[in-house]
Amino acid sequence: MNQEIFTPTEKVVELSAIDTSDIISHLDNYNIQFSMGVTAGRQLLHVLDMEKMKQDNTTVSGTDTSATEDQFAEQLITFEQMKVDTQTLLDLTGLEYQPMRAGWFIAGSEGSHLGSEMRLNLKDGPQLIKYLRSLSPEMVTSRQKDGLNEVAKVLCKQFMSYDLNDSGDDRLLEFMGSISSVLVEYGRIFGRENLSEDIIKLDKYLSYSRNGCLREFRVAEDLLLDKPFTGQGFGLRWHIDATPELLQERWDSVISALHMISQNDKAVEVYGIAKDTAVHALDAAIGDVTSLPGQDRNKEKFLAILNTVKTRMLEF
Repeated sequence: MNQEIFTPTEKVVELSAIDTSDIISHLDNYNIQFSMGVTAGRQLLHVLDMEKMKQDNTTVSGTDTSATEDQFAEQLITFEQMKVDTQTLLDLTGLEYQPMRAGWFIAGSEGSHLGSEMRLNLKDGPQLIKYLRSLSPEMVTSRQKDGLNEVAKVLCKQFMSYDLNDSGDDRLLEFMGSISSVLVEYGRIFGRENLSEDIIKLDKYLSYSRNGCLREFRVAEDLLLDKPFTGQGFGLRWHIDATPELLQERWDSVISALHMISQNDKAVEVYGIAKDTAVHALDAAIGDVTSLPGQDRNKEKFLAILNTVKTRMLEF
């Protein structure tokens, strides 16, 4: 007897119908689920449970796990489920999840818990471009646009974390090799006048990269030296809430940045803005500190630091 062989048909996904909001939703949920605040709460509850067991004279099993071990196991399970839920979307949009160590840790009685976060990388630039080219400005939905803006926000944040001195970083190379075409497609889909701040920032990075001074711009940007001094906020106004040691450290970083930027002949514009901003911020700081009451315990130390910085700036 002949038996019919049934071959399961693969589900065909129309590129233009893909909504990246689902990718971002899983990313956000993971980072909330394992955030610093939630993790601290888990650690505290675990300690309280252990204390209660001691008070109740309950024997602690040798196989009991710590809160850190429990969370690590949960992170692995959650990550695997994320990939199951979104792998097709990730493959068709050229993106990938990557668990990373976060910039925080929690010290506890069972040792330190190192923070973790999930990031989104550009894995396959041509595939992302292919997806974007499948979208028609007239047919793209508002939800798809929201998803694209969220992708841009995540990629912009991720790009800012790359070490531009690491020429062997495949993620950075993939990003820089594709970002120009990606930006063109975003402009086509949204219209140049409707681009998000993140896309505009990425476009600016691309421009500085082409001019050969992206590293210098990023250094200036990190210290708020990339735009005119406004006298608002804490940036470049460290004297309003700092120790003499911190004030010295912060202005030393400004001097180092100016020196580094000045070494690149292609960064003349970046250097001019950075130097002008630093000078205005320094003059404002000296004025603020000079007006402090005479009995202020840090006044003389602050003025000595700031005036020394002003002298050092004359070297540039």
